[in-house]
Amino acid sequence: MEFPFLRAFIALFLYRYFRLVVNLFSFWTFKPIPPPENPKLTAQDVTVILPTLEGCGDELVETIRTILDTQPYELLLVTIEANRQKAENMLSLMPASKSRIRLFTVTHPNKRRQMTRAIPEVRTTITVFADDDVSWPRTVLPWMLAPFEKDERFGGVVTCQRLRRAVSPSFSQRIWGFLGALYLERRNFDCAATTHIDGGLPCMSGRTVAYRTDILQNEGFTYGFTNEEWWFGKYQLNADDDNFITRWMVSHGWETFMQYHPEAEVLTTLEDNPKFLKQCARWSRSNWRSNLTSMFHEKHIWYAHRDGCLCPVMNLPFIHGPYSLPASLVNDAVECKISLHSDYNFPDTTTDLRNWSWKAGSFLVLVTDCGKFLFGHLMQIRQPWSAYAVHLTTLSPPALLGDLLLLILCHKATVSWDNDTHALAMQALGLWMFISKFIKLLGHYIRYPVDVILLPVSILFGYFHGAIKIYAVLTLNVTTWGSRDGADDYDAERMKKRTDTDRVLALLVTEARL
Repeated sequence: MEFPFLRAFIALFLYRYFRLVVNLFSFWTFKPIPPPENPKLTAQDVTVILPTLEGCGDELVETIRTILDTQPYELLLVTIEANRQKAENMLSLMPASKSRIRLFTVTHPNKRRQMTRAIPEVRTTITVFADDDVSWPRTVLPWMLAPFEKDERFGGVVTCQRLRRAVSPSFSQRIWGFLGALYLERRNFDCAATTHIDGGLPCMSGRTVAYRTDILQNEGFTYGFTNEEWWFGKYQLNADDDNFITRWMVSHGWETFMQYHPEAEVLTTLEDNPKFLKQCARWSRSNWRSNLTSMFHEKHIWYAHRDGCLCPVMNLPFIHGPYSLPASLVNDAVECKISLHSDYNFPDTTTDLRNWSWKAGSFLVLVTDCGKFLFGHLMQIRQPWSAYAVHLTTLSPPALLGDLLLLILCHKATVSWDNDTHALAMQALGLWMFISKFIKLLGHYIRYPVDVILLPVSILFGYFHGAIKIYAVLTLNVTTWGSRDGADDYDAERMKKRTDTDRVLALLVTEARL
């Protein structure tokens, strides 16, 4: 029996590019939540926690200046004990330090420890985490607060990010800076697209992100944040802090949102030298660890959280009214809550799904006015699109392998056609693949047309990144930064092997909390 090359080509093509097409439509139709005219939440309801290693420096001074320009209630600076004096000397030169800045220290450099040190000190409704190398626009806080006012279900809000371009870079710095800028551009695109479709996010980056303080000061969060398990409980993980909080939002039923708007745009820096490759490896390891945990250990992305329990039904916050399920999909004993649109008045959302009548079209793609697509047969998954477009793609083969396989399958499937049609099919595929390499980065090229000449660099690096991805999955036990002096002095604390005693104590604490 001849191998079905055409079917294999179509299947692989759809798997790879259906995600791109839907994300493009979602991104282009995405609308941020604007600040209300008369907000109840203001900058005085915000405390900023700023973990830092060095405790001083021009870049940190600039970060603090731009944060204070937004008029938050206060800023909590957390450094290591060895750099306390440096931090105090820096703060002594800042007039605001006496009333708006408080300094805290921890013994060893670890971002989770630093965050945990400051969280109990927060006295405002909203807590914002920021990195020590960002620059805020004056308008960022009203935009970050807007989703919290719009809906109480929002527990976290993240900003869009751009690279702060060097003033007079060398040729090599320009290349590395270009790759870093595209990394952030790609992240903005993916986050805006997925949050628009089903509320999912790849990661709520800690460069600048806001949360409800009640969530962070919850005893259960504190314990989970400081005792995260990795590799089925064999290790305690103290890295990947932003990924943990992102998953916590999902597992505890909180909605998240990304504010993609120029007035919510934070500038940051990335390495403009070969250390950028170490950053890429660290990010890739973090993605592997978090996505594997989401899919195979915690599994919260597959279920809806309702009233403290996990129910196997998808959260549909934007559907105007109930959608029925066929009896063949519903277990006889299933009862759960369906989350409806906030303006839909339904007296009792606790419903026995067996009593729901089947309506034609439940298996059709549900198209909303926001351009959100969902499949009826995925009604049992809480974030179906994000599960496919974010988590499952972690397991996808590297781009170079995927492209070569597509070309081979297309050639095999059309080689029996006449020469002109075969050539046209191959050319059309090649053109499509080329367009797909830059279409979601179009915003960057529009802002900086001169960077178009570096397009071949981005394509080649995209193929090279496949090797980084493979290297990352083979070194998941590595948690070093590798790109910052002093950051790895106590790297062993970021992933510690748990003893039998540790596991027993963790079990006892968990049972006590229950």
